Amino acid sequence: MAAPDKVLQLVKLFEDNSDDYHAEAFKEAETRQQFINSLFKCLGWDMENESGAAEKYKDVVHEAAIKIGTATKARITSSAMAKPANSTWKRRSRRCG
Repeated sequence: MAAPDKVLQLVKLFEDNSDDYHAEAFKEAETRQQFINSLFKCLGWDMENESGAAEKYKDVVHEAAIKIGTATKARITSSAMAKPANSTWKRRSRRCG
């Protein structure tokens, strides 16, 4: 199975500008916005909740806290917390806390 055109475009964009993307000035959030979110969208994830799903059914939770007891131990950004759009997969992970 060939990669979708959009994925190939993302790979080419990264390869063509690799030095810029490896520079310290290119931040994690920019990487997420430009590459990671686009990749997941190509793979069928509803990254912006375009379907209007209720909070507990969203494909992606962009800011999720992991709690142990009453203490927040970590924050996860752009984490896939549910299932790909239009999929019959069961929820792959649960919210912590």
